[in-house]
Amino acid sequence: MGSGSAWVATLLEGRYFIWSEQEKEYYSIAKDRCRDTLSGVIQYRDDKPVYEPTWNLSVARKPDNFKF
Repeated sequence: MGSGSAWVATLLEGRYFIWSEQEKEYYSIAKDRCRDTLSGVIQYRDDKPVYEPTWNLSVARKPDNFKF
């Protein structure tokens, strides 16, 4: 999990997140960042819009081996 950046992002976006961390130092950092996010004091950049990839970029296409 590391320092909790993904956790903070999921909280800010109202999504769910499952995580685990083995290092106590990183767990402590992530826990503090989560608490700050929930209390509304976390600092983050909101001046940069969310990147919306176009469908012709490889990151936006469904991989050929995915079968739905």
